[in-house]
This record gives sequence, C-alpha cells and structure tokens, in this order.
Amino acid sequence: MQGKIGHGGFEAVGTPAETDPLTLTSVLSYDEIKLAALLYVSCHSEFINNGSRANAGAVTQNKDTIEREGVVIGLIGARFERPDVMEYQDIMITKTQNTQTKGYGFDLDKMSSETATPASDLRRIWREFYEEPKDFIYTDTPYNPLRFEKVPEGFFDHQVMRKRYAISFDTLLLEAQDRAVKAGKPAYIHVVGIGLGVWKAASEQERTFLECFEGRLRFLGERLSHI
Repeated sequence: MQGKIGHGGFEAVGTPAETDPLTLTSVLSYDEIKLAALLYVSCHSEFINNGSRANAGAVTQNKDTIEREGVVIGLIGARFERPDVMEYQDIMITKTQNTQTKGYGFDLDKMSSETATPASDLRRIWREFYEEPKDFIYTDTPYNPLRFEKVPEGFFDHQVMRKRYAISFDTLLLEAQDRAVKAGKPAYIHVVGIGLGVWKAASEQERTFLECFEGRLRFLGERLSHI
C-alpha cells in the first residue's frame, strides 16, 4: 500500500515488535490471515479448459470436451509453510511450539481466569472452535498412529486436520447445493485438492482429505438433493 517492497517480517505484525511498514494498520497479521482463510468466494465463470491442477490457463480448442460455464468456488487450504502461525498452531505438534509457555497442554475443564495466560486463552479459543478438550505438549503426545503422524517437524494431528477440512467441504457442498436449487439444475462438482500440492505437510494428508470429504457427503446427504 505504501509502495515498499521486501520479504519476511510478518510474524511481528500486530505485536509490540512490529515495525514500519509492516504494521497492523497497513497489512494483515497472521491471526487475521488465519481467520480469513476460513472464508470463500464464489462467482459465475466461463471455462476455457477442464480445470485440472496443471491446466496452466491453456485454452481447449475443442469446446465439446469441456463444460463451457459454471461456478467457481474459491477455498483456502491449511498452511504449514511458516511455523507457529495459522493452522500450524492447531495441527502441528513440535518441540518448540507445543510448550506450556506458549499456552499448550492445558485441560479446558481445569482452566480458570486466575490460571489463564494470554497464550493459554488464545489456545482455549481455538480448542473450543475445533471442539477439542485439550491440545498437547510435544513430550506428552499420545501414541496413536491413526491420529498423530510422525513428520520431520514433530507430529501431524489428522483429527484436527479433518475438522479443518470439514469447514471448507461443508462450505463447498452447501454453496453448490444452494446455487443448484436456485438454477433448477443438478450440480456437478469438480474438486481439486486444497493444500495438497506444495503445501502438503504429511504423507497421509490425501487419505485424510478423501476420508473427510466422504464423511461430509454422508453427513449432509439428505440436504444435498441437487448434487
């Protein structure tokens, strides 16, 4: 906004350590980006190809092989590129992040206003959002390979990842249903993996993605009359 260029330094935005030009009045903090990533945008569009992940914007000459128009729904997947921010806070369990100093490891039913700290209170908000009774100190992570996958950074929590996916999947399915009902047509959804390309952080993430999508289809089944 001010015409200045550079890279890095966004972790300090919104904190006492922020410096110009990366201040909360000019740019988003990572906390704001985390919230914004739960939103979506949808609009009508003309299609020029089949929409595959590597389509590169190439124009398909034989228009009989593609859908000519439809609705694009833009969703945002989880991000793990930067440690200690966005979904990394909720899904990754690491030695440096998951400490009591940073608010982790407290049971919701044992916390009070007297024992809470700003860090633990922020963790409480996100635990309640994901309906998780507690989060984990790295050294106390339970042995449960179906939930916690070992990754180079520490552990990847597939249970919370499913809940993060569910927000986006429900948004996609219910938006498609609503638009299809209003158009009086069935909706055919072309799903591209969100956060499964260069953003993927665990080898079992595709499985979690597909299992969660199937689960949301079953859960919303009767409401998806036009899909």
